[in-house]
Amino acid sequence: MVPNRKISINSKNNLAGGINNRFLVPLNELQERPLTILESVILYLKDKRGLNYHEISELLKRDEANTRHTYKFAKLKKISGYTKKIFFSEILVPASIFANREISAFESLVVYLHEEIKLSLHEIAVLLNRSSSTIRVVNSRARKKYVN
Repeated sequence: MVPNRKISINSKNNLAGGINNRFLVPLNELQERPLTILESVILYLKDKRGLNYHEISELLKRDEANTRHTYKFAKLKKISGYTKKIFFSEILVPASIFANREISAFESLVVYLHEEIKLSLHEIAVLLNRSSSTIRVVNSRARKKYVN
């Protein structure tokens, strides 16, 4: 079942401290397959929010050349054919969660949706068009990394 929850920009789930609306990424922008989560975030920030490579790399704490390469590779994937979004969601994800380099972008997203938005692992799997077992494994790996 797909969660039908409205999350406001001012919600405490979007972290305290007043995140600039410009850096909130709608969850439905992260549902495109076969793009990775990081590719989707970079595409969204560049194409829809108009950030340049330097701004994106600073926000995500990534190397600028790597950010540029990731963007170009993601564009090629989109041009080459099959990408699709599965569900519409009004959940907004702060781009800043992807700045933690100790865990992957996918792990960051799963932990954020589970811990902050309070979605079940099954709901996350449905929203991201992944299997429930994949989401459980990703969540488990992220927790292990946090503990260590």
